[in-house]
Amino acid sequence: LTASVTVLLLSTAWFSNTSLSVKSSRLADFGSRIPPLSAPLKGVHVGDEQQRTVVPQGSSQESSTNGNDNSNNNDSNKEEEEILTFPAPSDLASPNARVIVTPTYGTHRPNQNAVFAFAEGYKLNTYVGFIESLRQTGFGGDIVLSVSEVDRLAPKVEQYLKSKEAVVVYTAHWDCWKKNGDRLTVDKGGMRSTTNHGHSDCQITGLYGLVGRNGDDEALQDPRPARPVATARYELYWAWSTRYHPQSRILLIDVRDTI
Repeated sequence: LTASVTVLLLSTAWFSNTSLSVKSSRLADFGSRIPPLSAPLKGVHVGDEQQRTVVPQGSSQESSTNGNDNSNNNDSNKEEEEILTFPAPSDLASPNARVIVTPTYGTHRPNQNAVFAFAEGYKLNTYVGFIESLRQTGFGGDIVLSVSEVDRLAPKVEQYLKSKEAVVVYTAHWDCWKKNGDRLTVDKGGMRSTTNHGHSDCQITGLYGLVGRNGDDEALQDPRPARPVATARYELYWAWSTRYHPQSRILLIDVRDTI
């Protein structure tokens, strides 16, 4: 449910006041700059770890507070806006934890919009089809991908990803277990996916850490139980999002389903 809500919220920021059919010109605008919100929102305040209740202007909820009953208006003006506090995912590892995972290739551009995708275990043609078709729409923002560890990438994938501008690549390390509880081991000549293509429960290593005595980052263990990568990837997306400005628009997308 949390993952679905995340996709809905991030996608709505892009698709608001547009038709559901995405036009190339609109996608180009998405990547060329950070556009303002298409409609103002009442009662919005977004901080690092808190967000107030959002009431779109013109909604039925707003109409009920802006009617002709002055007493209701006065009462509503006196009421404080409700503040909902959401702890950062890293807090579960430690209150002082911070994101320490870094890209294997590429560099985030904090002032850009971005497309995030989990894309582990694919052959070259899948990456080419996804990246090139996205660029052909005019999208100029960052494309951020999580792929297999370097020694498990399909032939020529590493060279291709390195050659593309504004493509940020992570090779996260996953510890995975089969559904029967056996630890998943993958020979270099075997599966390209260290996560068994989502059919295993996994933990991610090195996502969060603490500053050590020498100033170096000390990695923390994944504080959550092993879970399908289809779920765990959203925490990776959150970590990536911290590399962008609050005004940046981020779209989560499935590589395989778009090709």
